[in-house]
Amino acid sequence: MFEKQNLLNAQQNDKRLSIIQDYIIQIKNKNKKFHKDKINYFHSHALAQHQGTQRMTAIIQESCKIVRWKNIGELQHFSSTAPFVTIAVDRDLDFTNGDYWDSFLPSIVTSCNITSNKMTMISPHELVYDNFEIGDSVLLFVDQRVGNKAKLMQNLGPYAVIQRTSPVNLKIKNDKGFEKIMHVSKLKKLNSNSSKKNIIGITGQNFTFITVGCKKKLNA
Repeated sequence: MFEKQNLLNAQQNDKRLSIIQDYIIQIKNKNKKFHKDKINYFHSHALAQHQGTQRMTAIIQESCKIVRWKNIGELQHFSSTAPFVTIAVDRDLDFTNGDYWDSFLPSIVTSCNITSNKMTMISPHELVYDNFEIGDSVLLFVDQRVGNKAKLMQNLGPYAVIQRTSPVNLKIKNDKGFEKIMHVSKLKKLNSNSSKKNIIGITGQNFTFITVGCKKKLNA
């Protein structure tokens, strides 16, 4: 994928190098083709290997100065043990001038989302993608307290998932026809054992929440 050149020639131009560390997307199949738009802005004239901690740190710091990135300690970590992860070095000034961020940021986000977490061994994409399907019954979590959270979380529902508006947002609807777009972190699938525990009604813009004879109103 990358044109191999003498690494010594690349080392002589360290000040002009800009690093995108461990960018290449991990794939399970070596024969799977990459989309051209994924590498359009990352064509490299040299394939750099790890050159030591001090050297790599200096190069990354220099790159952060070029793109005016101050949070150097918050660089995204990618597992170096993955066979399809490498370091892409771009010596083209078209990248270092920072005019093409809007073009390659979607690819960077994709790379972060499909990289497995070091602790959980699960990627963010796997955690949220396709956990809910159209027609699933879900409960909506609403925090009733300000400041310290309640010991027992309150859930409203049941709702039905009617549309996925984005990878992490779902449109839900209750039996009264009330629709709402919520983040997946506020939803959980409704178990058959808890399907009769929670009842919800809609009055204007307030929720009327009824649980075991205790009636509360929550602002929407």
